[in-house]
Amino acid sequence: MHLPELRLNADHRIGTIRPLNGVNLSPDIGTPYVEEFNELHAACARMHDAPYNSAGRDLIDISRIFPLFHLDPADPKNYRFRETDDYLKQCVEGGTPVYYRLGESIEHAPIKYRIHPPADFAKWADICAHIIMHYNEGWADGFHFGIKYWEIWNEPDAAGLWTGTQEQFAELYITAATTLKKRFPDIKIGGPGHIGDDLAPVHTFLKACQKAGAPLDFYSWHCYGCNLEFFRDQVQFVRDLVDSYGYTKAELHLNEWHYAPCSWSRTPKERKPMVYDHFMKHLDSAAFIAAVNILWQDTPLDMACHYTGVSRGFGIFDAYGGITKAYCALKAVGEMNRYPHRLEISQDPAVIALAGENDAGEIAVLMSVYPIMGSNVTLLLDFDPADVRLYSVDIANDLDPVEAKFLGNSTVVPIGGKKVTFDRRIIVPIGTKPSVQLLKFKRS
Repeated sequence: MHLPELRLNADHRIGTIRPLNGVNLSPDIGTPYVEEFNELHAACARMHDAPYNSAGRDLIDISRIFPLFHLDPADPKNYRFRETDDYLKQCVEGGTPVYYRLGESIEHAPIKYRIHPPADFAKWADICAHIIMHYNEGWADGFHFGIKYWEIWNEPDAAGLWTGTQEQFAELYITAATTLKKRFPDIKIGGPGHIGDDLAPVHTFLKACQKAGAPLDFYSWHCYGCNLEFFRDQVQFVRDLVDSYGYTKAELHLNEWHYAPCSWSRTPKERKPMVYDHFMKHLDSAAFIAAVNILWQDTPLDMACHYTGVSRGFGIFDAYGGITKAYCALKAVGEMNRYPHRLEISQDPAVIALAGENDAGEIAVLMSVYPIMGSNVTLLLDFDPADVRLYSVDIANDLDPVEAKFLGNSTVVPIGGKKVTFDRRIIVPIGTKPSVQLLKFKRS
């Protein structure tokens, strides 16, 4: 039996742990899991598809905030800010930065109502400018939220989100991005959240932006799947692609992603609850969430947003607001942001691990354990740790404390009389396949 051993080199810092644990959306006002959401310490909450997770509310989308396009964008009376105000205020007050998508939510029905190219691109950009003024500059009895990221549209290469041509979308982006960056030089403008396997729309978009000299502070795209290597390796592919058009300083945002072990569109209706409520939220998903967030630390990715941070099929809460294993994994990933000094730790085929330390000398180790159960993971140290605590996400625990053992230097005499000395080590028991483990301790 393979018994994984990891060696921690606590004296060797190898960089900074980057907070990549963003989510999509935040809880609607009055939902029962607001406190639990805040405990994620998410890097951001990207606002897309908000109306579908807050039934009956006019939230976020341009057509819902400014419903009558023929009216004057300069007149505050023509905007419906109130519901979005309350929605974003709750998110900001809970400590989660807002990442605002300027555009429309997806339309699955055959008849499309809101995702057509705007009648006047310049006017659409002006409406966006006034929304930014409201939330960042206090215009129209607004706020000073300091929202940093403003994304133009979402998945223009998807039939449910854009009915125009790719050339039309590129023109919309160039018009809006140029206008907004000139008016608000300190915010970051980007997009557009490409989703398809066909790279032609990506090339059309980047080529048009390059030709026009349009600002692109970040490039965003989406991915759903269950292959860790693909999730890791695509980041460098996208970096090279964006660089090839001259945007070498553009941030990379994988701002919609989710563990997806099967195609939901091909899943029979009667089996969708099993897919959504079990496969996509249970232990496989939890281990994937932890693993991919660790692997991304060695890529040029700047932001990742799990879709979503709320309930429903793609969420991390169940239909009643209860937490899931996927939630627990995201919470564990968020805990690592409190230990930003990345430490060197060896790897093992059975364990994907990340180690960090804070300024107080407290150390945390996050482990995603896929292929084993009923055995242990051993963490080898060169010092005596203090206050060893282990938290597990497994079949019985929701990031709850479980027992871990510390063994100091010891000498044994096996058959043959040969003396063998073992290093100081912490023994992490693995009782579920797969699982997520979060280990915390201090330097003694």
